[in-house]
Amino acid sequence: MEEGLRNIVGVLKATIPPAKCIWCPGYDNHESGTCRMGNDPATSIVNRYGQVHGISGLYVGASSIQEIIADVSEEIRAKR
Repeated sequence: MEEGLRNIVGVLKATIPPAKCIWCPGYDNHESGTCRMGNDPATSIVNRYGQVHGISGLYVGASSIQEIIADVSEEIRAKR
């Protein structure tokens, strides 16, 4: 996946800012933060409830709207 991304970036004559990419896409099989959450439809895909801006009844869930993935199960944290 990383090689494919680099090929696309090369074709577009773009760059990947290393400071913004802790791990390259495809490094982990549980990608997160790929769907930005916010109040402004111009800068985000979903609102704070996970509803896609401008499409009534369409929600996004799971790790795509999380900035990071927990290091352990959330259930384990809740039992501590």
